[in-house]
Amino acid sequence: MQMKQRDEEKRSIAWRVVMLVSTAVIVLAVLFFAVNGFFRNPLEGEWFSEEKGYHLDIEDEGELSVEGTFDDVYVEVDLGYALDKREKTISLKAYPGTYQEAVEDTNGSIPAREIEESLESFVSSYYYSVDNGTLTLTDRESGNAFVFTRIKK
Repeated sequence: MQMKQRDEEKRSIAWRVVMLVSTAVIVLAVLFFAVNGFFRNPLEGEWFSEEKGYHLDIEDEGELSVEGTFDDVYVEVDLGYALDKREKTISLKAYPGTYQEAVEDTNGSIPAREIEESLESFVSSYYYSVDNGTLTLTDRESGNAFVFTRIKK
């Protein structure tokens, strides 16, 4: 009789441990998906535009880089952005000295003014839409759109 009682106690303890561990795993999974779904930057990642040949690398810290060919010279320009998830807008901005850094990267082969003029139509405020790995940026003033495809790593 005492042997059965000990076995029952062991099973009870084992059952409580299994239930505790499985509950913890479920809670962690729900938290992971909730945080990922509601707080993650939907634009973060790498994007490529076939039309313009632009490559965007959007980081979560409000920074992005635009890479492309301007006047037959490959240039990478670092920009900043402000994201409003509620309004679904993104505003791109150039930091002071941004274009000068790009000139230094090209060893002075393109003047800063040319780089600025090339990106002038791109540095703006956009409505964004992400659908099935496609990012569409629609200019809030002119309605011009840029279409990017997510680059899978």
